[in-house]
Amino acid sequence: MKKFFTIIPLQQPGQLTSGVYKAVDNQRLAMAEPARFPILTAVNGYVEPGEQFYMIAIGGKSEAEQKNLALLREEIDLLCERRGIQCLGVEFVETSSDQRVAANISLFEKLIALTADHDELHVCITYGKKTQPMAVLAAIRYAYRLKKNVSIKCIVYGNIDRETRDGKMVEVGRQVYDETAMAQLDEITRMLAERGIENPEEAIKMILSL
Repeated sequence: MKKFFTIIPLQQPGQLTSGVYKAVDNQRLAMAEPARFPILTAVNGYVEPGEQFYMIAIGGKSEAEQKNLALLREEIDLLCERRGIQCLGVEFVETSSDQRVAANISLFEKLIALTADHDELHVCITYGKKTQPMAVLAAIRYAYRLKKNVSIKCIVYGNIDRETRDGKMVEVGRQVYDETAMAQLDEITRMLAERGIENPEEAIKMILSL
């Protein structure tokens, strides 16, 4: 199953704006239509017409997060209609605002329970408190390493450029980056350590140059 993980933004109502994200390096993330949620660029690029997918949305029960969750559902519905794809559900995974290790371990446990053999995983690390993406990435690495035939297809990060004009901050551009190579680099590092490779820095340079 194609599964997409995203953290619900904390922005207050009216602050979460929509815009067109320019794909950097990975053109599968290119999407002409505006979006509030960078994960939708991955859905658009990796789910083919007629296919199904599942969305896992992580967040709290604050008014802002619940309203942003509703916006996510709306944008998913529009994307599905436009692309001829089907979302089998938006699973809301509640997490606390607490950033202690125990809270993130709890989130990790909830997320690994939502992964299964043969999953194709996609993740957005744009939003959320700083420690939450760490828990999400730990969960997908767990699934990749310990479940059967699981792949990590895309890790996206959305950026918004702003500048001051007439005393006000205005948006001047958006980009969506494919950060999947960082997860691959982590796997390479783990493999080199397990095998006791001498001069691992040179080995990494050689692998990255391929």
